[in-house]
Amino acid sequence: MTTSLASTTRLSVNSKLNVTQPPSNLKSTSGTWGMADWKTVRYGDVTTNVRTRAGANADDEQLLSVTAANGVIGQMHSGRRDISAADKSKYLVVEPGDVVYNTMRMWQGVSGFSEMRGIVSPAYTVLRPSEHALDGRFLAYLMKLVRNINVYRAYSQGLVSDTWNLKFGVLSNLELEIPPLEEQQRIAEVLDTIDEVIQTTECIISKRKALRSGLAAELLAGDANISALTNSDLSEIWRSYQSLLSTKDGIRNKRLPHLLLDVASSTVDGPFGSALKTEHYIQGPGVRVVRLTNLGDGQFVDKDQVFVDKDYANALSRHEVRGGDVLVAALGDDNHRPGRACLYPIELEPGIVKADCFRIRSSNLIDSRYLREALNSSDVVHQVSRLAQGVTRNRINLSQLRRIVLRIPPLQEQQWIAEVLDTIDETIQGDEEKLVKLQQLRTGLADDLLSGRVRTVAA
Repeated sequence: MTTSLASTTRLSVNSKLNVTQPPSNLKSTSGTWGMADWKTVRYGDVTTNVRTRAGANADDEQLLSVTAANGVIGQMHSGRRDISAADKSKYLVVEPGDVVYNTMRMWQGVSGFSEMRGIVSPAYTVLRPSEHALDGRFLAYLMKLVRNINVYRAYSQGLVSDTWNLKFGVLSNLELEIPPLEEQQRIAEVLDTIDEVIQTTECIISKRKALRSGLAAELLAGDANISALTNSDLSEIWRSYQSLLSTKDGIRNKRLPHLLLDVASSTVDGPFGSALKTEHYIQGPGVRVVRLTNLGDGQFVDKDQVFVDKDYANALSRHEVRGGDVLVAALGDDNHRPGRACLYPIELEPGIVKADCFRIRSSNLIDSRYLREALNSSDVVHQVSRLAQGVTRNRINLSQLRRIVLRIPPLQEQQWIAEVLDTIDETIQGDEEKLVKLQQLRTGLADDLLSGRVRTVAA
């Protein structure tokens, strides 16, 4: 059966390529479908280990970096500190079309296809695919498969993981299964196209988040400008919001300072000490326990679900959290700041907060969504950073949190600010869900294409 790639992947990818599902009577052989035109070769049969030195021209060459996530990129774009040697004359030259891997990190999938010329440290291995037998992009995708990375791990040499290495002498004797060159190129084109869609989606998400962050800062300060809004879906909301920003004489509504204590109807911490411990948890069903790991920066992380018995939860009812309540993290670490705030989702049943999780219930003076934004604003983050203390992890206590100063506009304006930001959040969430599906599709399709379970044929 032959179907268009677009209908198979449900993506707007190259419609000139087709995907064929192999007949059910074919048998799997060594992880492939045993197609007659696939053959088993050794890496050394179809690649050459290139060790051309940069020599006196090293300073004129671009320094490259090999990453697990992005393959071969310019070192300046890697986000890592340049620790290369001052004398790069012994560095290895990489040509477009080469495949490069980190000899000591091959077991972690640190390899990639190079689209550019440059140089890499001698600690890397440069492979040049045979022009008439192996496509470099196909090889790069093949080397990223989990099953192949596991093989590289098994054959890496060294006493401990920090010294494991896979030199070309060992790799050259390992086997791989490849289809004809033309099919390799079609497979690479399919995966390239899906990767482009994924990268475009990631870029859109990044831009939306940047827009959201900048817009939130302007809205909270009362300095937002309609020209800053680039999402046409928000234009009607935005025009309505703009009318609220000014009084009759054009002066913007002031942000009056309030202590958090004055605008919250209640603020509580989780149970102290032994009142709620791991041994109190049950498998469920029961009452949800909100822990520090559930508190993201602006978003509730609905993972690591634990529960307690309803009767025990009733005894801890003072620490109840309901949908729409604001949650604040008392504790920070290397990756998360103390004071980060999110909302407890309205679709979840009431739960209880654990120690180091503050629950804030809004009064009629402040919208809980606006309160979340205010607590995550740069002004409040700065206040928390001055107050937080701790030997190993920064912490803020409930008394300090209650005395955080918030600058608050009238309630109606708060609600419109929350509406604008929530609308952007919904768009971002939709994009992120799409991205997850694309990544899952890509993983499954790559495994099928690179093992012959799904065949590509010329249009």
